[in-house]
Amino acid sequence: MVVGQVDRGASIAGLSEYPGEAEILFPPLSNLEVIGDPEMDRRGDDLVMVVKIKVNANNKGLTIDQLQERRKSLHMDLCANVLREVERDLTPSVLSAERGDDGAEAGLLGDTVSKVLNECRSVLADHKERDASWYAEDGKYKQAIVEAVDLSVCAKCKVQTVTAEGLQHQKRNQWMNLSVVNFVDRGSAIGAMSGYRAFPWSELLAGKVPRVAMFEDM
Repeated sequence: MVVGQVDRGASIAGLSEYPGEAEILFPPLSNLEVIGDPEMDRRGDDLVMVVKIKVNANNKGLTIDQLQERRKSLHMDLCANVLREVERDLTPSVLSAERGDDGAEAGLLGDTVSKVLNECRSVLADHKERDASWYAEDGKYKQAIVEAVDLSVCAKCKVQTVTAEGLQHQKRNQWMNLSVVNFVDRGSAIGAMSGYRAFPWSELLAGKVPRVAMFEDM
């Protein structure tokens, strides 16, 4: 076996369970490359085939911890982009201009948007607090991506829902107290506030359910 200055492993002979053996550790994903043609050699009374090999050490491969950190880092970049999109689309002055609000309504609009943006920041802060190993599980990673991508839609839907009946209507505080993640669409928000999540609110609002069987306890 041939090794070079770079493709060199670490000797752990002092820790070996087999005295007299020279154990060498090479980085993960290293490989052995055959160099030259096999040769026959006599070792004592035996004739053996000798294959010369060279170690190609993988010095650029990431460790498991680094791969997990990279996965989390990519996700947090996505979260940052989502937050910028939400901040851009929910700028109070833009919304106020579109609605033609002024006075008390404009003030309530600014307060509404500010609180929704803070909710979004809080949701994404929770993503950042999670350990990198949490993102190593595909199911959880998918869950985090869906939640982050949906957050933009949820934030806009919450503002639209709160402002739909006028910012001074009596249910405003009830809508505001409902977490932004429940506003994937208006039907989901209604289901969350009513407590009847199993009811097909979204389909009903979209006109996809011509006939609905009501629950006896509703």
